[in-house]
Formats: sequence, C-alpha cells, structure tokens
Amino acid sequence: MRKNKSIINQLRAELDQGILKRWYLFLLPIIISAVYTQVFFDWLNSFNKYSNQFLLGSFGDAVIYLFKGIEEYVPGSGTPFKVPVQFFLINIVLAVCIGNYALRDIQGYGKLKLVRCQSRLEWWISKCIWNLCSVLVYYLCMFIGVAIICILNSKELDTGSLSSVMKAHQSVIIQLFICDNPERINPSQVLLTAICLPVCTSVMLSLVQMVLEFFTVPSVSYITLVAVSIFSTFYMKWFMPGNYMMIYRLSPINQNGIRFASAMYMNLLGSVAAFCVGYLFFRKYDVLSIDK
Repeated sequence: MRKNKSIINQLRAELDQGILKRWYLFLLPIIISAVYTQVFFDWLNSFNKYSNQFLLGSFGDAVIYLFKGIEEYVPGSGTPFKVPVQFFLINIVLAVCIGNYALRDIQGYGKLKLVRCQSRLEWWISKCIWNLCSVLVYYLCMFIGVAIICILNSKELDTGSLSSVMKAHQSVIIQLFICDNPERINPSQVLLTAICLPVCTSVMLSLVQMVLEFFTVPSVSYITLVAVSIFSTFYMKWFMPGNYMMIYRLSPINQNGIRFASAMYMNLLGSVAAFCVGYLFFRKYDVLSIDK
C-alpha cells in the first residue's frame, strides 16, 4: 500500500512540474493548429468562390488538413520539392515541449525523488508516463486550436448534426489530395488515421528523444529528430517514422503508401525498445554526475 502511494506521489510530482508548471509551452500547439486551420478555411472559401461545386467543411476535415503532409518526392520528375512547414513545426515544437526535462530533473530535484522512491525502475516509469501525458496534452491543445477556429468559421461548417461537424467528408478529401482511387476513399478511415498515427508516432519519437538525452546531450537528440523529419519528407520508407504523420504517405490516400497496421506495429516496437534501452542505461547512470 505504501509502495502504491509512493508511485502515485511520484506521478503527481512529474505531472505538476513537467506539465502544469510548463503550461506556457502548450500554447504553441494551439497557435500552430489555429493558424493552419484558418488556412484550411481560407482554402475552402477560395474553392467555393471559383468552383461550381460547393463544399462545407468540418472539424474532421480540418484535422486531416493539419496532418496532410506532402506527396512523395521523386527526384528527376520535374516536380519541385515543397517544404512541409506545418509538418516540421508540429514536430519541432513538440521536441521543444519535451525538451531535456528528464535530464535536468535527475541533475536537480529529481535526485530527491529518486531517493524517496528508492527505485530506478519506478523513477524511469514515471518519466515515461510524463512523456506520454505531455504528448497527449500537446495534441489535445492542437485539437482545441482546431475547434476554436471551426467555431469562428461556423458559416463554412456542415452543421446538420453533431456527427456532421465532427466527421470527415469524402468530397473535401478528394479535393485536398491527389488520390489514386478517389471513389474508394473511406473518410472515417482517413480521419482515424489522421488522429491516431501522428499521436502514436509522436509518443514513440518523444521516448526516443528522452533516451538519447541520457546517451548523448540534448542538442544531439534535437538534431536527430530534425534529421528524421527531414529525411522522411524526401523518402517514403516504412522505417522512417515521419511518414506515419503525413496522410499523403499512407495507404488510405496512396495505394503504395504505408499501411496503418504496419505503422502502429513499428510505433509500438519503437516505444517498447526505447523504454527498455532507456531503463537498462539508467540503471547504471551516474546520477551524481553533472557533466552531461
């Protein structure tokens, strides 16, 4: 009973210091999602103005637009490379929100937590749970930003029912993407992919970032994640997780794209590996050292 109470207190301390006291960082995802949701509605207005077809958007459509990414870049095809600014912003800002909190904590107040709980495994589990919660809060803030702009653009929303406001529309998706088989698009599947895969991939990458901080230094972990994002934009490969966060690169839109199940499997495998490797390293980590 005392052990369970210790774990609960440890988690409370992590969530308080790692999220609540760093609340200002989570304003950034709200701003990013709000800006690009407004871009989506501006595109929708422009389309309706110059097209014979009239489209109404939804919260689901805006989320899909937010994570649409870019098409696979094929060198020599004559198609210029488009820099996916919103893709980079989402990932880089998340890396900033995760930061080097775990490493700074063990070099400061975290030592007291470790002495109090008397278990390196418990300390590491609490840090991984903090990491998971930080990613979930980050994406929740993004969805809040989307919801705010949807409310402000209510004239362009499909307000027939609550489900109409939330669901994705096949007609909008077809216009947003260059699809191989537009008639076979399942809007619910695309929306599920747009919500689940970016979140799960970010959880895995954030755990890897936290582990790399202990192996190297925070700057190297940042550079590594940025490199993964950059290479993912150039190459549509299953082992480059940045592809999992771009709807253009996934099978619901691209028949040669990465499948949902494969991406989820790789995210799970990567998360478990990061947890295990991180703990094995932290077991022997010199917590009295302040060199790193």
